[in-house]
Amino acid sequence: MTIGKLEPIKERFVKLTGEETFIKESSFALQHITKNPQLQKCPQASLTSAILNVAQYGLTLNPIHKQAYLIPRWDRNSNSMLCYLEPSYQGLITAVCKSGRIRNMVAGVVYAEDTFEMAMGTSPSLNHVPSKVKNRGAKTHVYAIAFFPDKTFQFEVMTWAEIEEVRET
Repeated sequence: MTIGKLEPIKERFVKLTGEETFIKESSFALQHITKNPQLQKCPQASLTSAILNVAQYGLTLNPIHKQAYLIPRWDRNSNSMLCYLEPSYQGLITAVCKSGRIRNMVAGVVYAEDTFEMAMGTSPSLNHVPSKVKNRGAKTHVYAIAFFPDKTFQFEVMTWAEIEEVRET
């Protein structure tokens, strides 16, 4: 694939992000495709669609930012490999923050040696103090906290066992 093959999406991409961003993202996309033989098997239309989604979501394929990736997946219906834009959790946070629906979002992993307290009800709270010991023990929980523009927040907590259960499905 070459930048010339992205000509069909260039006008729309540039309208969404600008010429300079198109050039940068095209370069990042070509790097992804060159390094991944499975992406090279994807039809041109699938690749360009996934790359256009970068602009539509307001994300970047820049590997330093770790916001989104081009992922090849086998599609039974077309009997071929198709390319999909896959936002990372950092990319999802970026997109939601850009939308203005949240101010910020943080996530954390809790280990056995950490101090972790959570309260639900009418005054929910979450307190996580990572242990200073080198080996903090096994992972016990994960959490995410969304901070909203009105200064309120909401959090979700999962046990490590719940994470493993989801991973297995």
